[in-house]
Amino acid sequence: MQHHWFNPKSLANRYIKERIIGIGNSVKTFIKNYKDLKVPWYLAGVESAGNGALMKLSPVVIPHLIKGSEELWSDAVITTYLIYHDRLAISSAVAFTNLLWKSIGMNYPLEPEWWLEEYVKVAREIEGDNSSYKPRFGDIKYVGPAWYFIDKVITRAINEGWSLCTLSNIVGSGAYLLETIPMVLYTLMLYADNPFKALTKSVTFSKDSDTIGAIVGYFLGALHGIKGFPRHLLDPIIKGKLLPPKFLRLIHKTEEYLLKQKTSDESNTAIDVTDTLLSFQ
Repeated sequence: MQHHWFNPKSLANRYIKERIIGIGNSVKTFIKNYKDLKVPWYLAGVESAGNGALMKLSPVVIPHLIKGSEELWSDAVITTYLIYHDRLAISSAVAFTNLLWKSIGMNYPLEPEWWLEEYVKVAREIEGDNSSYKPRFGDIKYVGPAWYFIDKVITRAINEGWSLCTLSNIVGSGAYLLETIPMVLYTLMLYADNPFKALTKSVTFSKDSDTIGAIVGYFLGALHGIKGFPRHLLDPIIKGKLLPPKFLRLIHKTEEYLLKQKTSDESNTAIDVTDTLLSFQ
């Protein structure tokens, strides 16, 4: 927002200047490479299919909300590649950006199959058919493209009527994308029309519950806006008892930015910027 475009070097500098809550190994390694070893920002990342990229993904759409731009897709690639030099990480980031962008402002029920079909359509195009990933959990034996594994395991879950708990027990639900992506997509397929149930189920039945809950949460926010969530979940955030004041200030700055941009731009915004925390104060 400060630069009015996604500046990856600026983001890299932010990573090394402030304390990161719940930092993962990939980000730790990036910081060591970039800050201590003085590796250029575009080379300081690591080969990792961890799910941190998807957790941090949602702000990439903010500069594009008022007036859409094809640069959104390159922004999704670069913000992921900054830390995660991995084909699955990048393909899933672009596929999830596509899902998030199309979710914003939707005012009609989605068919459950849409989530999986839309993900596979984009992810396959970027990941390709020659990548090699394998599960690290459970009894499923597989080596090959991640998109194919995700497609087949979720299709099986639908056909056999699995619960989220069953999917977690069979595939896993840790910080590995081959586990996180099926959990997120299946949660949305089952419960996207009910934000409270979707959040509750995704957190209850996943191992890496904070990350999976955060990813499910930004999709629910895009679909339903803040009005889709129960007041008892919002009050601790709005009244400053859960989030540090610094984060509330950042949220308000984002809202003010969007309102200002909408006022100065004659095009239709992709999001109702009045459906925000400010409207619930």
